[in-house]
Amino acid sequence: SYNHLLREFMEQLRMLGNKKPVVLFLDGLDNLPATDHARRLAWLPRHLPSNVLVIASCRPQDPPAVATRYPSHNIVHIPSFDPAHADALIQTWLEGSKHILQEVQKEDIKSTALEMAAPDAPTRLHFRLCFDEAMNNVPSFKGADRLSKINMEPGVLIFECLGLIAVSIGGLAEGELRELLDIEDKCKETFANPFLRFHKMLHTLAPYLSNSERDARTVLSLTHDYYRDIILAIPAFQANVKEWNKRLAQFLGAQPVRHVAPDGTVTMNFRKLRYVVYHQLAAEMWEEACVTLCSLANMQSTCQADMSV
Repeated sequence: SYNHLLREFMEQLRMLGNKKPVVLFLDGLDNLPATDHARRLAWLPRHLPSNVLVIASCRPQDPPAVATRYPSHNIVHIPSFDPAHADALIQTWLEGSKHILQEVQKEDIKSTALEMAAPDAPTRLHFRLCFDEAMNNVPSFKGADRLSKINMEPGVLIFECLGLIAVSIGGLAEGELRELLDIEDKCKETFANPFLRFHKMLHTLAPYLSNSERDARTVLSLTHDYYRDIILAIPAFQANVKEWNKRLAQFLGAQPVRHVAPDGTVTMNFRKLRYVVYHQLAAEMWEEACVTLCSLANMQSTCQADMSV
């Protein structure tokens, strides 16, 4: 149960702290979905055992209960990044990765970060994404092989694919992406091979994506959470966020709440129970969200899955 997990968490921290100092890093607490009770941080102890430190981060404009749960002297505000420090930052990353870049490549990183963030000043995240592009063997670091040069128009498969992955919570399986993109029907118009076209698109996006196991399936998600912030801040992506959330809400909403295996084993659809309301709210599907939240069947399934209602 949830309460049992809380007690076990505290007990593990205490036992580890008795052996040696423990520092637990929790990055990006603001990425917890707005519909998730975890944002209340009731699971994060107010008082820690000796020798145990917890360092957590979140964006100042979206703090999940941090300011109200902990005293002000425990909260440190980190100032915005100064682009004038870009050279030193890039050099620090190079030393950490034990790589070398030519001066022209360093200048390309800086100019691309400025271009991507315009008209605002670039943040550390913009420089990091451009640095990662250079380190991930993006061919020649030019042309459409860069995120900043991808054709960002509705209907363009690579644009739609990246947008759906960025908006999704926890990533999407390849089969789910093909269904959401309706790639088979789109390829009929040009007589293109849908398999080759799909995997060529994934190859182009490879520097930004990673595979992970989630709910007994392999899903594609962004390699780093900060990619999501940058991608969805680009105006072309920003303009389609609501539509992508609507498609994901409808896609998850059409799935069964539970799967029954041939041997009679019942597996709950945790992704639907966790995320369908999140996507409905993000898509401003107010009536649908109310129906989902007020559904007795949904409440029963949530309780059956040992999830909080």
